[in-house]
Amino acid sequence: MSCILNADKFCYICGKYMFANEKKPMSEMVKSAYFSYFKIHVDERKRWWVPGNVCLTCYVNLSQWRLGKRKGMSFKQPTIWSLPKNHPADCYFCLTKNVIGSTSKTRAKIVYPNVSSVTLTIPYESDEEPPIPPNEDDSSTGTETDSEPRSQDLFNNGAAAAGVNTPSSWLSQSPPSTMPQPLTQFELNDLVRVLGLSKQKSEILGSRLQEKNLLQAETNITIYRKRHVELAQFYEMANRESLCVCKDVDSLMFELNITHIPSEWRLFIDASKTSLKAVLLHNGNIKPSIPVAHSTSMRESYDNMKIILNALQYDKYQWSICGDLKVIGLLLGMQSGFPKYQCFLCMWDSRATDQHYKKKKWPQRGWIVGNDNVKLTPLVKPDKIILPPLHIKLGLMKNFVKALNKTGSAFLHLREMFTNLSDAKIKEGVFDGPQIRQVLKDEAFKLTLTETELNAWLAFENVVKKFLGNHRADNYKEVVENLIQAYAELGCRMSLKIHFLHSHLDYFPENLGHFSEEQGERFHQDLKVMECRYQGRWNPAMFGDYCWFLRQEDFNPKKRKL
Repeated sequence: MSCILNADKFCYICGKYMFANEKKPMSEMVKSAYFSYFKIHVDERKRWWVPGNVCLTCYVNLSQWRLGKRKGMSFKQPTIWSLPKNHPADCYFCLTKNVIGSTSKTRAKIVYPNVSSVTLTIPYESDEEPPIPPNEDDSSTGTETDSEPRSQDLFNNGAAAAGVNTPSSWLSQSPPSTMPQPLTQFELNDLVRVLGLSKQKSEILGSRLQEKNLLQAETNITIYRKRHVELAQFYEMANRESLCVCKDVDSLMFELNITHIPSEWRLFIDASKTSLKAVLLHNGNIKPSIPVAHSTSMRESYDNMKIILNALQYDKYQWSICGDLKVIGLLLGMQSGFPKYQCFLCMWDSRATDQHYKKKKWPQRGWIVGNDNVKLTPLVKPDKIILPPLHIKLGLMKNFVKALNKTGSAFLHLREMFTNLSDAKIKEGVFDGPQIRQVLKDEAFKLTLTETELNAWLAFENVVKKFLGNHRADNYKEVVENLIQAYAELGCRMSLKIHFLHSHLDYFPENLGHFSEEQGERFHQDLKVMECRYQGRWNPAMFGDYCWFLRQEDFNPKKRKL
C-alpha cells in the first residue's frame, strides 16, 4: 500500500506541505547550514518516509541566516522523520487532511497529524535565542597560498590530462587585452533588442554606457524615442479606428530584410482574452512572426474575419490559413456550435455514434449555402486550410481524461499534480501544452492507470512524439491506427479532432512542427508585453515598435533565436 500523498511534497525541515513553485532541492548549502543551525546531520537515506526537498521559506531563512542577514528559524528543533508503523494510523503523509484542492492562499486549512513516527518542530521559548552563524574564511584577500593551485598550473594540469602539449611559446604569450571595446550603434541596438527594453530603458542603458566611455563617439542614444516611426508607416487604423492593420505587407517585409514569398507563409488568426490578432508565420519557423492585424474591440465572428481578410488583401496573396477549429469554421462560413456535419472535408455525421470508429470513408462535402451546415459563403478555399496539430493534441488529451474513471487513482493523481486547476477543468480535460508535457514526463502517472487506460496513454504518447511534432516516423500510419483502436477500447467519444486522424490522415502536412499554430499562440505572449507598454494606445506606433525588435541591422550578430 502506498501513501496518499508523496513524501517529496513535504518539507524535510518544517514538515509543511509544499506547492510546486515552493519546492527547493536539498543542496549542499542547505545540508551545511542545517548542521550549523540544528547540530544535526541531514538524513540522506533513500527511504520513502524521508522527504528529499525543502520549502522555499526554510531555504531562504537558512541561507540568509548563514550570511548573517536574518536572525534564524522560528523553531529550535526541526522535524524528525522515522519509519511509520502502518499507513492508516501512523503515516504522516496519509493522515494530512485538506490538501487536495488547496492553494497557497488557503494553506491554513491544511491539518497536519500528530503521529509517533514524526517528531514535529519545537518553537523557541521566550528567553531563548537562535544560534549565531559561523564565521567563514574570507577567500577574497587576493593572497595566494601554497595549497591553492595557480591558474597557470590549472591550465598545465588540465592540458596534460587531456593529452595536449603546451609549447613554451603559448605560455609566454601575453594575455588578451583588457582594454574596453566601445559599442557601435549597431551593437547597441542589437543589445537593446536582445534585452527587450522599452524606449525609456533603452535611453537609460545608453546613457550609463556613455558615462563609462563604452560607446563610440558617433553612437546616438536619443534615436530610441522615435524608433517606431520608420516601421509604423506600414500600418493604419481601419474599420472606424477599431482595427490596426498592415496596409503593405510586401514593403514591410522588405524593410525588415525579408523576401516575401506568399507560399512560404501562413496566416494565423486568433483571439486572446484582450484582443483579436492576425500574424504571418513562416513555414519552418526560421523567420520571425510578422503582425498584420490587431483589435481590442473586435471578436471572433464571420463579419470580422471578412473585414480583416479584405484589409490584408487576402485575395492577392492567398496565404495558407492556420488556427483553431472555431476560426477555421468561421472562415469557411460553417454553422458554429455542435452541428451534425462539422468536418469541412467530408460529410462526417457527428451524431451517428454507432458508425464512429467503424466507418472511415464518408461522402465528400459540398459548399452550397444553406445545406449541410454551410451557413455563409466561404471566405477562403478549403484546400488552403492547415489542420491544427496543437489543438488536435489538446483534444486527444481532453478525450482521454474524460474517459477516465473519476474515482480512480489516475484521476486523483491528476488532481494532486495540478492543484492550481479547478475540478471542472480537470474533469473536462482542459490542459494546455506545457501541462500535457508535464504529464508525459511523469512516470508515476503511468503506474496509476489500468491496463486499458495505459494502452491508450502509450498510444497517445507515441502519436505526440512520432506524428504531431517535428518528427514523423516511417510507421506513423500504424502509430495513429493504434491510437484510434486504443481510444475505441477505452470508450472515448469520437470528436472532430479524432475524426481527422481517423479519416483524413493524408491531409496533414509532411512536417507538422513546421506548420503548427503553436507559434501563433506564442505570439500572444510576445505581444502581451507590448500591449502593456502601450496601454490604451494600440495603434501603428505599437506595431512599429514591435517590428523594430524584429529587424537585424548588424550583419554579423551573435547567434540567437529570433
